[in-house]
Amino acid sequence: MPENPYLSPRHAPTDSIRVATRWFAPLVVALATCGFWGGVFLAVSGSFISFYPGAECGWFVVSGALLALGFLIPKRRYRIAASIGCILCFVYAYDGYLRGVKYREWLRERESISHVHTLPNKACPQSSAVVVAATAEQG
Repeated sequence: MPENPYLSPRHAPTDSIRVATRWFAPLVVALATCGFWGGVFLAVSGSFISFYPGAECGWFVVSGALLALGFLIPKRRYRIAASIGCILCFVYAYDGYLRGVKYREWLRERESISHVHTLPNKACPQSSAVVVAATAEQG
């Protein structure tokens, strides 16, 4: 029967490895738990905050990334909650991205329309006089 190389003294873990694994795993779990609950806080507060159109995208991406830290917690309920939370956050982020695109298109359309209205209007002589007076004051 061959000898198991992992049980030989040459491959035995050293004391420094044992000490490192003693504090490293709980530290990772503690940091992941803090990040997970921070992501939950951002997701819940992001549901009530009124955003500039398109800003939801960045907010919910960060929230989803923090919620993804829940996958490092060795409890099933945290992993299930992290997967559901990540999916919801990234759906909200994509919806925010689409709202931002629509808002930019609306601004672009509004800007092109507003340039037309700043030209002197022949049908309304008062607006022409206001534009000419404003130009004379600036120049």
